[in-house]
Amino acid sequence: MAKIFEFPKQSKAEKFMDDVNPESVADHLLDNNPDLNPRIVSAMSLAMVYAIYLSMVCEEEDLDTKELFETTESNWPFPDEENIH
Repeated sequence: MAKIFEFPKQSKAEKFMDDVNPESVADHLLDNNPDLNPRIVSAMSLAMVYAIYLSMVCEEEDLDTKELFETTESNWPFPDEENIH
């Protein structure tokens, strides 16, 4: 008898990351803001995509995004390092 494997469905956040193209976002931003430096536009597009992804994952996991960044440690997210560079 054959075994039937059931794969978990792709979450909305995973589907978003598969479907979105940060380069297309950057192209759109650059078209609307031609005076901006392309490196800045590229960084902006990546930040936008990952901010939305983080928000979606937190929503799926029932976690408030603000909770991730509330900390009493002054050198978070590198608690064992004096400097990050």
